[in-house]
Amino acid sequence: MKGYSIENIAGYKSVKSQVLEIVRMLTSGEEYKKIGARMPKGILINGLPGVGKTMIANTIAKMCKVNVYNIDINSTTDEKNAISIVHNTFEKAKKNQPSILLIDEIDKLCGISERMFKPMAHSLNRTVLTEMNEIKSNSKVIIIATSNDKSLLGDTMLRSGRFDRVLEVGTPTLLDRKEIFEYYAKGKKISKDVDWEYLAKITSGCTGADIECILNEAAINAVSNGLNLISERDIEKAINRVIFKSVANEDDSLQKYKSIVAYHEAGHLVVGLALNKDLVSNVTISSYGNSLGHVKVDNEKVVKTREEVENEIVVAFGGKASENVLLDREYLTYKNDLDSAYNMASMLIKEFCVMGYGLYSNEGQVMLSDSISDRKLQAIEEAVNYYLTNAEQKAKSIIEKNIELVEIYAEKLCQENSLSQDEILKIYNDYILNIDLAS
Repeated sequence: MKGYSIENIAGYKSVKSQVLEIVRMLTSGEEYKKIGARMPKGILINGLPGVGKTMIANTIAKMCKVNVYNIDINSTTDEKNAISIVHNTFEKAKKNQPSILLIDEIDKLCGISERMFKPMAHSLNRTVLTEMNEIKSNSKVIIIATSNDKSLLGDTMLRSGRFDRVLEVGTPTLLDRKEIFEYYAKGKKISKDVDWEYLAKITSGCTGADIECILNEAAINAVSNGLNLISERDIEKAINRVIFKSVANEDDSLQKYKSIVAYHEAGHLVVGLALNKDLVSNVTISSYGNSLGHVKVDNEKVVKTREEVENEIVVAFGGKASENVLLDREYLTYKNDLDSAYNMASMLIKEFCVMGYGLYSNEGQVMLSDSISDRKLQAIEEAVNYYLTNAEQKAKSIIEKNIELVEIYAEKLCQENSLSQDEILKIYNDYILNIDLAS
């Protein structure tokens, strides 16, 4: 447990507050018992992979300064052996109180899915429930578990008296990401002009683990280029690499498509600026994996308006529209854009009923293949087609009215490969002045 403290949790102010409350509760039990409070038997830390659940669990355990036991069955695939490990670890924790029993990724250990029956998971689920039930209310054994998807645990395990406290850890906010960047930057030689707030803004959706990986990749990139300081450009390249889970594609055969990709991405960019100049945060035509380039759309908002989602659909057609208008032909480069636009339009129609409640569709329900369902499916597809067609027309209209700006961005991208938000907005402000792009 060496090295775990509250200072290791960068960002996440509200989570740290809850951690301190849990630690106080577990270390000052008598204080709570005086007013009749019962200590929680279990604490579940739930969130997406990479958000720091295991670190939080270990931090709580370390700060409580009690015996700590880990359930680890990764080394066995034998059901009886796995059950024995669970039982023996619970027994050790009960015999050496006060103690904390850590179960990392409990949803993988004993998660139950309706889609797939796993005998070993069901058996382990029952075993853990039985062991938890045998822990008496006045004992000093606390179970701390982490999960990526708590829904797999079932209501029986999540009810009061088992996991009484659930600590939800979401993806880091803008402020969280800035603090996480600064935390992982310690010990690295980084240029003083690096703008952490800007980097935090263009990494919406990234976890703490992603950010640690980004800075490590940036350091590797700097050394590879013979530099002794990590620059902002190194970090931006690393962001692209981590987001797309691939190393840069340096295939010379792709260079002849550079101008096509530049016009495509410039189209996305101009449409995005026309609808909301804060919608896009950076653009690159550097190829990563199967992606020849991308425009980073700001997805920071937890709650979006219908208009904001509709604008994102229009932006998705910006590349295709740019090719049609400026290159006078259509290259088949927009599959990912179309997938994104289709998914967003389908969500608005089927889940939020923007074109009528009769088109509501719960993906969890299996639609019977009868004449009524067929008509409904057809109506949904017609509604999606209507949405996508209108979005494409709007994107094309914006491109036609702003051809010169698209060409400026395309030329700049061919020269620089990538543009930051500041560079994007400088070009935009120099060109636009008081013109309404979307009018």
